[in-house]
Amino acid sequence: MGHDADDSAAEETPRHGGAATPEDGVAPGRGPDSRAAEERREGAARKPERGEDSFAEDPFAEDPFAEDPFAEDPFAEECGEGAARTSSRAEDTAAQEDAAEEDAAGEESGEGAAVGVGAKVGGRRGAGQRVLLPPPALVVADGSSGSASAAAGIPALARGATASRVRWAALLGASLVAATAWGGWFFLEGLRADAEVGEFLRLARKQDPDAALAAYGTLSPAAREDPRVEGLRAKLQEGLARERARREARRRYEAAEALADRPAEARAACEAALAADSSFAPAYVLRAWLRARAARARPGEAQAARVVLRDAFADLDAARRAAPADSAAELVRGVLLFDAGDREGASRAFAEAGGSPGPESALARAWRRLLGGEFERAAGDFERCAERAAGWRRSLALRGAAVAALALGRRALARAFARRLAREDPGSPAAPLALAECADDPRAARAHLAEALRRDPLCARAHALLAEVLAAAEPGRARQAARRALALDPACALGHRVLAELAEEEGAREEALERARAAARAAWRPRERVRALALALRVARALGRPAPERAELAEELLRVAPDSVPALVERAAARAAAGRTREARADLERALRLGSTPPPDALFLHAQLLWALRPCPLPEVLAALGRLLDLAPEHQEARLLRARALLRAERPREALSDLERVHGVAPETVELLRADARFALGEWAAARRGYEAYLRLRPDSPEAARARERSALCARRLRRSAADF
Repeated sequence: MGHDADDSAAEETPRHGGAATPEDGVAPGRGPDSRAAEERREGAARKPERGEDSFAEDPFAEDPFAEDPFAEDPFAEECGEGAARTSSRAEDTAAQEDAAEEDAAGEESGEGAAVGVGAKVGGRRGAGQRVLLPPPALVVADGSSGSASAAAGIPALARGATASRVRWAALLGASLVAATAWGGWFFLEGLRADAEVGEFLRLARKQDPDAALAAYGTLSPAAREDPRVEGLRAKLQEGLARERARREARRRYEAAEALADRPAEARAACEAALAADSSFAPAYVLRAWLRARAARARPGEAQAARVVLRDAFADLDAARRAAPADSAAELVRGVLLFDAGDREGASRAFAEAGGSPGPESALARAWRRLLGGEFERAAGDFERCAERAAGWRRSLALRGAAVAALALGRRALARAFARRLAREDPGSPAAPLALAECADDPRAARAHLAEALRRDPLCARAHALLAEVLAAAEPGRARQAARRALALDPACALGHRVLAELAEEEGAREEALERARAAARAAWRPRERVRALALALRVARALGRPAPERAELAEELLRVAPDSVPALVERAAARAAAGRTREARADLERALRLGSTPPPDALFLHAQLLWALRPCPLPEVLAALGRLLDLAPEHQEARLLRARALLRAERPREALSDLERVHGVAPETVELLRADARFALGEWAAARRGYEAYLRLRPDSPEAARARERSALCARRLRRSAADF
C-alpha cells in the first residue's frame, strides 16, 4: 500500500475495496471489519462501476459547498436523462441509510466511513449528477481524527436536505395557490370588464346616446380603460349635443309651421330654429317660402322684392347643401319658378325633386305631370298628397289639385279644392284665384280677383283673368290688365288671347292672328290652347289665308282637341278642295254628330259635298240646306244652292222665291237661274229676257250656249203664240 504501487493499482484499489490512500482524501487507518461492514464496503466499491468516474480524480478538489446545493430546485433535471437521475437519487438515499446504520452500530474505523462516503460520492458523480458532500468541518486533513464526527454529520445532512425540500415544496405550493387565486381574480375581472364594455357598445350601436352615456357612468375602472370606450364616449357626447340642437330646431320649426297665417312670427321661429342648428334644412326651406310670399306681396318695391326673392333662392341653396338628399328645397324652387312664369325651369326642378327620396318627391312628381299635360294622373296624385301631407306641403297639394281640375274642365271639383285651400292656408293667394276661375258670375269673379291681387299683386294670371272679365264691358281696362299680365309673365297665354280677341273686335285681324298664334304657343292648359287655335283659325279664314295654312292650323287644333267641330269643318273643306271627297264627308258627318247646334259652315259644306255626288241625293241636299237656312236665314250662298236644287227637283216656284232673296252674290248666276225658273213655268218672255241678260254678263261662259238655245226657243214659242192669236 505504499507509494511504490503503480498508477493503475492506485486507480483500481478503491474499486475492489482496498485501503484508501492519502491521495483519496481519507485517513489510511482502519479497524477490524465486521461482516456487515465488509458487505457494505463491497457494495460501495461496486457502485462506481455503474458510472463513468472513479476516485482517481479527487472529489474534494473543488469546494462542493461553494454553491448552495439547495439554491435551485432539487427536482430539476439537468442532463436530459430522467431514468439515470431517478436511479442516482435512489442510490443516494440508500447510501445515507447505510451511513446511519453504521453510526448506530458504533463502528470506530473512520476508513470504512470514509470509503462509504467515497463510494457514495463516486456513485453520484458516476451518474452525472451534482455532488452532495458533508461540510468541510467534518473532514480532517491528516485522516487521524474527526472520523466519528464526519460519520455523524452525514445523517444530519440527509435530514437537512429533506427538510429543505419540504420547505421549498411548501413554498412552491403556496406560490402556485396564490398565483392561481390571483389569476382567477384577474380573469373574473377581465370577464366583468368585457361584459360591461359589450353592453356599452350595444347601447351605442342602438343609437341611444342617453342610455349609452348612463351605462358609461356605471363602468368599472378596468372597463373605462378600454380604448374603444373612451373614443366612443366622446363621439356619443358630440352626437348627443347635435341631437339636442336638432330637437330644439325641430321644435322651433314646428312652431313656425303652426304660425303659417302669421308670416312675421313664423319667420322669427325659423330664425330661432336656424340659430339652434344651422344645418337644419327644413327651416331654410320654410324661410325661403315665407320670403318669397312676402316679396310678391310688395309690388311697389320692385328692387326690394327682387332682393328678397334672391335671398329666398339662397335659402334653398343652403337647404340643399345641408341635406343633399332632401327633395323639399327643389320642390319649393319649382313652385317659385312656376309662379315667375319659368315653366321649363320649374319642370327641371320638379324632375330633380321627384328623383330624390323624401315625402315631397310624390308632390314634385305630381307638379311635373301637371306641367306635362298628364292632368288626370296629376289630379289623383295631388289628392293623395293632400290627404297625407301637412302644413305648406298640403297647401301646395290642394293648389295643384285645383289647377288640374280646372285644366280638365271640372269646375265643381276645382271649387271644392279651392275652398279647402282657403281653410288650410288663409293667406294663400291661390285660393281666391281658383275661386275666381270657377265663378259663374262676373261680379263674384271680380271680387275674388281683387282679393287675389291684394295678396299677390305680382300674379300674372290674376291680371289676365281680370282682363278677360272686363273685356265685354270695359275694353280699355281689359287691355291694360292684359298688358300688365304680359309684363309680369311674357308667356301668359291668357293675356295674349284677350288682346287677340280685342284686336279682332276692332278689326285689326293681322294683330289678332299674331296674338292668337302666340297664345297657342304659350298655352300649356289644353282648354286655353284650344281656344287660342280656334281663334287663330277663325281669323285666318276671315283674312282669306290660303287653304294649306288654314288646314295646318286645323290639324294642330285636332291634335289637342280631336272633337273640335271648327277644326273638323276646316279640314273637311281642305280635303274637299283637294278632291278627297270621301274623307271630307267623314269629317263633316262627325262634326254634325258632335255639335248639338252645328255651325252654318259645316252644314253648307256638307250640302255642297252632297250636291257634288253623282247621282245627287236631292232630298239630303235639300234637308241640309233647309236646316242651315233655319239657323242662318240670310245665308246667301245657301239660298242660291237651294234654288239650284229646287230647279233640279222641278220645283221652280220655290226656286224663284229663294232667288228673290239673294242679293249681291253671283248676279249672273242669279239671272240664269231665274230665267231657268221662268222657262220651267212657261213664262217665255220673262225667261227670254233673263237669258239675254245673262248673255250680256257672261257671253263666254260654259252656260252661254245653253242660254242662247233656250232664248231662241223662247222666241219661237212667243211667235207661235202670237200666230195662234
